[in-house]
This record gives sequence, C-alpha cells and structure tokens, in this order.
Amino acid sequence: MATVIVKISGNNQTRRWTSRADHLTFASIQKRVADNFQTPKFYLTYKDDEDDDINVSTDEELQEAVSLALKTEPAVLRLKLVEGLSPAAARPSPPTTSPPPAAPSAPDAAPQGGANAPPAPAELNPHVFFQNLADALPQVMSALPPPLQSILSQMELDTAASAAANAAANAASRGASSASGAAATGLGAAAHAARLASGLAAKASDAAAGAAAAAAARASDPEREGYHPNVTCDRSGMSPIVGLRYNLIGHDYDLCEAEFEKLSADLKPLYRAIHPVAFRRKAGAAAPPSDATGFHPGVTCDKSGMSPIVGIRYHLSGHDYDLCQV
Repeated sequence: MATVIVKISGNNQTRRWTSRADHLTFASIQKRVADNFQTPKFYLTYKDDEDDDINVSTDEELQEAVSLALKTEPAVLRLKLVEGLSPAAARPSPPTTSPPPAAPSAPDAAPQGGANAPPAPAELNPHVFFQNLADALPQVMSALPPPLQSILSQMELDTAASAAANAAANAASRGASSASGAAATGLGAAAHAARLASGLAAKASDAAAGAAAAAAARASDPEREGYHPNVTCDRSGMSPIVGLRYNLIGHDYDLCEAEFEKLSADLKPLYRAIHPVAFRRKAGAAAPPSDATGFHPGVTCDKSGMSPIVGIRYHLSGHDYDLCQV
C-alpha cells in the first residue's frame, strides 16, 4: 500500500510521521494534534497545486489532500495548524425561528441618530480618521520594495483615497450618525490595500527564493532541471511544465516558456513567472561525475522550497527544519 509522510506545523514546532495512506482519517489527525500540540480549538490547512490555502475538516477533504501528496515523490502531506475555530465554524448560523418582533414605539424614545444619540468618538470623525490614515500610509509605503510601491501608488492606494473622499462627502450630508459607517468604509479600503501589499511582498519573496533554488540546482549539476509537479501547459500539453511556468494572473491557466514567448507584447504582462519547485535529472542525462554535489531525497528547504535539497543541507539541531546552502 502507498505510504505518505505527514508533517504538521504550528505553535513553533513541527511533527512528522509516516503512515499508510488508507489509514489516515481526520479523527486520527485530530487526536495526534490534541496529544502533541495541546490546542483545544484549531483547524488545519494545506497548499494545493494552485498554491491556495485549503481547509481540512472532513475525511473527504483529507483524502483529497492525501491524493495530491501521493502525486509527488516522495509523498509528503504538509498540514498547517491554525489555532481557533475555522472561518466556517466561527460564522453564526442563520436564525431558524421567526424573526423577533419589532421594538415597540415608545413616545419618549429618541430616534436613532437624533438629539439624544451619543456623539461619535473623535477618532471616528471622517476628517480626523482619514488624516490619520494619510499620515500613516507613507511609513507603510516606505517599508515596501520599490516595485510594490509603484504598483500600489497606481492602483490600490488610489482606490482607498477615492473611497475615503466619497465616505467623507456622504458623512457630511448624513450628519454625525454616519461617522462610524464612513470610518468603517475607509478602514476597509485601507485594509484591502494592506492585504494586497502583504500578498505582493510574499509573492516577491517566494519568487526570489525560487530563483535562488533554481540557480543552486544548476550550479551543483548542469544536468538537473526544475519542473512543476502536476502542472500542465494549457497550450502545448507539456506535463509537467519544465523550467519557468507562466500563470495567467487570477486564472487556472498556465503556459510553458516556449508558449509564453509566442504571446504578443500586450498579453505578456497578464502573466506572472513562477520558478520551479522541484528538481530532477534531465531525461537521458549521463551519470553525474564522481565529484558532483549530491542531493537529499525527501528533504525540502523550509525557506526557499528547494525539493529535494541539492548540495549541502543545513539542519537545525533538535528540530524538523532544514535549509539549503543558499
């Protein structure tokens, strides 16, 4: 029967064991997490072949993750432990009873937002809030890499500024009772811009790590090639894609480098380049020389993602954590 290496990371530690694929159940995973991580409330996620975070909460979802792991060599199921309830579990259930009766109208009850309503906090005043937001944004921008600063200045920060201006104008027409709503609108726009900046920074870091891993693999053995397990070129049919993979941003559509080069200049900016995540010797390649740098089957660099690690492997003593030389 097929076996799979299971790695669960969380609470600054990682647990690893090997199991038969057909013996893995969500209940057994839950028990092992409860015994080893001492976390009463948690949920598990994994990265699928599209690099999306997928929640695991049932046996069916676990088997989907296992089947994906079995497509790689060696088969490694990497699960991430997240404390707290999953977003679905934390979301309140819709009411099953009849809606509550309308509140009785008391003759002395003050209308919402009327003269007796408490004043909005000063920091939620639209002018104060957006001024504070404008003062803080330069510090956030200065901490980002220059390419991200350029992208954000042309895209998401304009959106946040437009939302801020619209919210302030609407708040002025509706009065003090709308101050908190306007502030929430501006906060949501700012949070969206911050999430985009964080995501772009993470992708830039992943791209740099992938390039470093590919360079290290080529330097150690020119007959090795990088590839993308389980990813097929949607035009040429190359499977898996070897070398750079070009993904149509926001879509499940990938091209190999040869097909990408055939695109017109106006279409190429719609794609992002993704470096290989795994390496192997080229088909028909001669045996490596006796002094060639070796590699470590089944061991992945926990920083760059090189899999397997080529050349010298650096292991953090006492922990399931390894780095490639780069």
